[in-house]
Amino acid sequence: AEPPPGSDIVPRLKIVFTSLNNTIFADGSRILSAALRKAGHDVTFVCLTQDGENLYPETVLAQFSALIGEKQPDLLLYSFLSDNFLRASRVTERIYRDRPAVTQVWGGVHCTIAPEEAIKHVRVLCQGEGDEALPEYVDKFANGEDTTSVANFWFRMPDGTVKSNPMRPLMLDLDRMPWPDYEIDSHWILDQGKLQPMTVALLEKYHN
Repeated sequence: AEPPPGSDIVPRLKIVFTSLNNTIFADGSRILSAALRKAGHDVTFVCLTQDGENLYPETVLAQFSALIGEKQPDLLLYSFLSDNFLRASRVTERIYRDRPAVTQVWGGVHCTIAPEEAIKHVRVLCQGEGDEALPEYVDKFANGEDTTSVANFWFRMPDGTVKSNPMRPLMLDLDRMPWPDYEIDSHWILDQGKLQPMTVALLEKYHN
């Protein structure tokens, strides 16, 4: 629901936060997910776990696309390392094709060290730490404000040009960050080729 006129309350967004890491150890992403939950957003956390550098098969891409269709998020966020760059580009391309209304945003190590390459495959990315940058972007997005001035963010504009904003100072007070998000009830995991809701048994299996 939209907030009343003049209200400072940020409209609640539906967000899917996707980790493309080979394991479920993604505390940077989980901290950001927790921060977005604290801000009142409805966050689904998806672990597309897969060993090695193999690309996802068609069955997994179809399952992920179906989940996005079911959740109908306002924002679809990804975080990944450079060894999963090809995975990220294939998944993102599939969602652009199947769910063009969903805004997709990349973040993580690869976007930090190779943003010029990454922005060719996504329209919005966060370079560097997202602890302050991502909540600012999400707040502006939720309020219908211009997001293209948010520090740390890059944008591929409709005319094909790229807008890269300066980096903000690092957050030095780490006590400001919440504990990583392990809310099992709102998490999904790719297990043996099947995307399914997280359970305690699956968490114990992968979080050894």
